[in-house]
Amino acid sequence: MPTEKKIREVEELTDALTRSSVVIGADYRGLRVDETTALRRTLRDAGMTMHVIKNTLFLRAAEAAGKTGASELAEGPTALIFGFDDPIAPIKTVVDYQRTARNTFVARKAFMDGTVYAGARLTELATMPSKEQLIAEIAGGFDSPITTFSYLLSATVQEFSGLIDARAGQLEGAA
Repeated sequence: MPTEKKIREVEELTDALTRSSVVIGADYRGLRVDETTALRRTLRDAGMTMHVIKNTLFLRAAEAAGKTGASELAEGPTALIFGFDDPIAPIKTVVDYQRTARNTFVARKAFMDGTVYAGARLTELATMPSKEQLIAEIAGGFDSPITTFSYLLSATVQEFSGLIDARAGQLEGAA
């Protein structure tokens, strides 16, 4: 029979899963208390949360949230990191922490848009530009040919008016 605490934890995890854009499963074993505190602070500053929870409770929450693919993250002792806005920013934060902290923390897998990505792919995902940057690049790509075309048109008009002025000067000089 489930206890109130476990029911509440499953509800909190279900809520976090439904709101999240990315969930990262990581191995936290071997981290000292100060390292764990620093990791949590780094994640909190970036707008993410970290939960260490029993895998069975996570599996129930994933099923309740309709994200059964996320169940692959639950392998052994797992810390779950939830990112809520841009899906790439949390991956960048975790990969940067993993690279700079040089401790036993390892991001194993990430669940994003119904797909599970292995830990080796997380470094590749972290090098991707953010959503806002991609939108800006696409908008710039659309804007560039239009701007170039308008400059070409105005240059043609300016050259034509220059030719007319020169011809008018020649005719005035001949008269």
